[in-house]
Amino acid sequence: MITSLPFVLSLIIIFSGLLAGIALARIAKEEARAGTKYFAWIKKIILAMVFPLFLLLTKFSLATVSLTIIFLGTLYLWKNRIFKFDQDIANYLLFGILLGLSSNNPELFPIEGSLVFLYGLPTGTLIKIDKSTPSIFASLIPYGIFLVAGVISFYLNS
Repeated sequence: MITSLPFVLSLIIIFSGLLAGIALARIAKEEARAGTKYFAWIKKIILAMVFPLFLLLTKFSLATVSLTIIFLGTLYLWKNRIFKFDQDIANYLLFGILLGLSSNNPELFPIEGSLVFLYGLPTGTLIKIDKSTPSIFASLIPYGIFLVAGVISFYLNS
């Protein structure tokens, strides 16, 4: 069981994968542009690992796992109707929920956290920062739903 302060600090460190990805894109602009399709594939591979590992390593009851599968499946299928924003932001919402739920499992939380951090690297490199955005941090505000969902699900799971 992780207490609240280490959990929140863990979420912030995991979230910093996005910042690292943005820094990577800024440092190596040409390579980031050339690797766009590879970054998209890396994101898909990591995303395909996060949810099955959660279900495989979870110590929840069958009912909780079933409800989680139904909720995530419905959310994923209806994402365009529910969420009027980017797919990655919806994924980060789900990541926050999964990390909050996995906070009681010392075997699962580090694995899930590492995968979400790694998901943030290519996601950060692919974030489009346009001229209307005042700063890099302003482009990350919608991704803050990850932190909010993680903290809420952590306290609901405690």
